[in-house]
Amino acid sequence: MRFLAVFAIVGFFGFINAKEWRETPSVEKRLETQINIAQKIAEIKAEPVEVIPANLGEMKFKILTDEDGFYTLYLGDDKTNVSINSPADFFSASFVSMEAFNKAYEIFTQHNASVRESKILKIFKTYPQYVLDFKATSKTKTTLYMLLTPFCEPCNEKIRELARLTEQAHIKIIFVAANNEAYHKVMSLYAAMQGYKHKNQEDKIAKLQTLIDDIAFLPPVKDDDKNAMDMYKELAKARISYLPYIIETSK
Repeated sequence: MRFLAVFAIVGFFGFINAKEWRETPSVEKRLETQINIAQKIAEIKAEPVEVIPANLGEMKFKILTDEDGFYTLYLGDDKTNVSINSPADFFSASFVSMEAFNKAYEIFTQHNASVRESKILKIFKTYPQYVLDFKATSKTKTTLYMLLTPFCEPCNEKIRELARLTEQAHIKIIFVAANNEAYHKVMSLYAAMQGYKHKNQEDKIAKLQTLIDDIAFLPPVKDDDKNAMDMYKELAKARISYLPYIIETSK
C-alpha cells in the first residue's frame, strides 16, 4: 500500500510537470506575440527624432522625422491633417497661407525632398498666386489645382511651362477659372497646346465645351483684392470636387 501511495504521488506530480512542459511552448509563444505587439505599439508611439513646429497665418504644421529618414508633415487641425512620407513616393497637402507654404518649402528643401516633391514645390514657388491645392492621387501621379483668374496674356507661357514640368514629373494639373470669360480663354489655350484644329470660333467653343460636364459661374476676383481672393480660395477648397471649368493638361 505504501508503495502504491508513493507511486501515485510521484505519478501525479509527474503528470503536472508534463502538462506544464507541454504548455510551456504555447505560453512562450503567447509571450513572444505580446512582446512583439508591445514593441510595435512602442514604435508607433515613439517620440520623433526631430520636431519642427510652426504657426504661420491660418495654417499650423509640424514635421516629425524618424531615424530612417521618413518624415511626416501635419497640417492644420485633426480634420485637415495630411501626412507626407519621404522618401516614400507620396505627397499631399493644402496651404491656407503663402507664409505656411514658404516655410514648408524651406523645410522640405532642408530635408532633401524627392525629385517629384521638389518639382511640385517648384511649381508652388513659381506660381503661388495660382495655387489652390494639390494632392497625390496615386503613388505615381499628383494632381494640382491651379487658380487662373483674372486671365492675362503672360499666362500663356506659364501654362506651357507648367505642362513641360508635368511631363517630367507625372503630375496632372487641373486649372480652375473663376468666370465664363476666363474659362473660354483657358480652354482656348488648352486646345492650342493639344494641337486642336478648329474651323471657326463657334466650332472651337463647341468642341472645347465637351471637355467639361457642368457649367456654372463663380464670381471673378482681382489679384490685388486679397480678401476676395482668400474667400474664393476657401470656397474653391470647400467645393473642390464639384468645381466647374476644369481643364486637365496631361493624362
